[in-house]
Amino acid sequence: MTSPYRVAVFARNEAASISATLDSVYATLNDADADRLEVYVLINGCTDDTAEVVRDYARRRPGVAGVELPIGDKCNAWNAYLYRHADPYLNDGDVHFFMDGDVGASPAALPRMRRRLLACPDAYAVAGAPMNGRSRDRLTRIMIERHWIYGGLYCVRGSHLRRMRDAGVRLPLGLAGNDHIITRLLKTRFPDADDFDETRVVGAAGCGYTFSPLQPWRLDDVRLHLRRRATYALRHEQLLRIGEHPLNQLPETMDAVNRDILGDLSRRCLPRWSPLHQVRRRLTRMYADHAPYYAPMLRLAA
Repeated sequence: MTSPYRVAVFARNEAASISATLDSVYATLNDADADRLEVYVLINGCTDDTAEVVRDYARRRPGVAGVELPIGDKCNAWNAYLYRHADPYLNDGDVHFFMDGDVGASPAALPRMRRRLLACPDAYAVAGAPMNGRSRDRLTRIMIERHWIYGGLYCVRGSHLRRMRDAGVRLPLGLAGNDHIITRLLKTRFPDADDFDETRVVGAAGCGYTFSPLQPWRLDDVRLHLRRRATYALRHEQLLRIGEHPLNQLPETMDAVNRDILGDLSRRCLPRWSPLHQVRRRLTRMYADHAPYYAPMLRLAA
């Protein structure tokens, strides 16, 4: 019997949160659907005990499979799911969920989002809304008004995944945050990369994902916040350069783009507190020996 629910969970060093994430997925379903649930935890480049936690969880829930990937890169994990694990559910009535390993699905999120997608025959994807946090209302409004996808939780029609795969769509290794590119991909009817329609992504207000907000009195949270600021700044610089590229001409890796960013930032006077200063430091370390950083990973990603 086929499963009406297939979930790809992206996990990099999420040993502390991945069990709660998986519990939240199962909690959205009735017993019959939970017994048929298929979950692929994409364990990408982990250096903690995420893989062992997932293996232990899978002993209790046989619908869960851990997929260990040697590269710590979410875009590579997304490509791996599309090309290696999405079969055989790539038909119009099949629905695939994509979810981060540090969030929780809100009550009834999966069935509500699936019903929403199947009730909109012209839609390719449904975006889950952030259900907590100071920016919840603003982000939900953006999701609805701009037909935007957030990586925390969204679902995609199987037939659209098949069209993307047939068109050879792959996300570039090293892209720092893929929500923008994913949103564009889910609004485009391949193989025609110019057939773009905003309304192919619809929102699911009132259901989506929850997360644990960072706390300013926790040193680890402060460090994570600073790393995220730098990552968001790098993403902004990357998207200035490739954000409007034809989707069938995306680079394999971000090496050339990152080098261009580094060259630009090296000519600028940046205060130490600036996120771009941290971006410059990060890229300087990555390309210290002038060798490509992501290109050698392509063979591992194949």
